[in-house]
Amino acid sequence: MSFPLQAVAAVQSLEKYPAIAAFVSQIEQDAAWQRVVERAGPLTIPGQ
Repeated sequence: MSFPLQAVAAVQSLEKYPAIAAFVSQIEQDAAWQRVVERAGPLTIPGQ
């Protein structure tokens, strides 16, 4: 469920939404997410 929030964070600042920014940061620091990035590469947004 974090993909939509990560997609928004990739295209605009979350400065106005500190709780969402903290959640995205927490997800991206999670060990499970780090394993995904190691195996599949970083998240990319189509069209970016």
